[in-house]
Amino acid sequence: MPDIDTMAEVAKQGGLIPKKRRKPPRVPRQRIPRTLQARYYSKIYKLLKPARDLVRAKLFPVLPSIATSAGLVPGRADAAAWLDRLDRTMGEVQEAYGRLVTDDDVETMAAELPVMVERWQRAEGNKVFRSLIGIDVFQSTEGLAEVMEVATRENVALIKSISTEYFSEIEKIVMRNVRAGVRAENFASEVEAASRGQWKKGINRAKLIARDQTNKAYGEINRVRQTQMGVTSYIWRTSQDERVRESHLDLEGLSFTWEKGSDEGHPGQPIQCRCTAEPDLSHLGKDFAPEDTGEEYNKRVRTEVKAKLKKAEKGGYLAAWKKAELRKQEKE
Repeated sequence: MPDIDTMAEVAKQGGLIPKKRRKPPRVPRQRIPRTLQARYYSKIYKLLKPARDLVRAKLFPVLPSIATSAGLVPGRADAAAWLDRLDRTMGEVQEAYGRLVTDDDVETMAAELPVMVERWQRAEGNKVFRSLIGIDVFQSTEGLAEVMEVATRENVALIKSISTEYFSEIEKIVMRNVRAGVRAENFASEVEAASRGQWKKGINRAKLIARDQTNKAYGEINRVRQTQMGVTSYIWRTSQDERVRESHLDLEGLSFTWEKGSDEGHPGQPIQCRCTAEPDLSHLGKDFAPEDTGEEYNKRVRTEVKAKLKKAEKGGYLAAWKKAELRKQEKE
């Protein structure tokens, strides 16, 4: 692939962009792949659901006998028996889950994420470069094999960890209720209620993984593509809404090098970061430098976003996590 300086010069000579622009370029913001996040979460959920179903089908029916053997029914204690029954049942659950959801299933599904994200980033990246140099620069997945393989492996490990942790916690829930001496008639309902809570935790973690890993894959593919074509700097772009963390809002419109990055790393690297990296081509001249950059622009945006925050707080629809973040800042 030719470097960005060569492509810009060819575009100018070919009349794809004016030799002298009347106004600075209007660079469209890159859209983070929210629809891919939802699609990926749906795929993860389908792989995890059999874990919950197997716990319900195989463990819940034997809870009364575990309660009896554990001595929750007076005069019927047999510690070795209830522990053996629990170990055997959870072993059957995990073995059955392994047959229903194989390693190949997880790897195949995880490998779909970087493929989906690459297509999305290609479209968004081309939209940006089209506004700057008048051409689509990304046509293939050239040079992305490593980053896509790394993304796949990371996601395989993360997805597997959800079911592993779920089964482990379910077993602990049973043991805790035995140690707590829960009455036999309440034992099954207590375990089932705690199990529902553990399932919810697992699902919330799956949602977080879907959001975070999609954004990370986007950011990494964006980084590799830009650096491959000789782009050395980028402009930090946020979503400019009330959900943007303050440390990232402070970076909006500022330029950083791909070599050093910011104190927050690169866009997409921090957990659940929704920011993107816009190629900074200002070294090619003012015709390639958008107006919405620099310290003054950053101050204006921060003022606007803070106004949105106040409006959200006043209207009572500020996200709970954002309220917690603000309370933490106040304490500090």
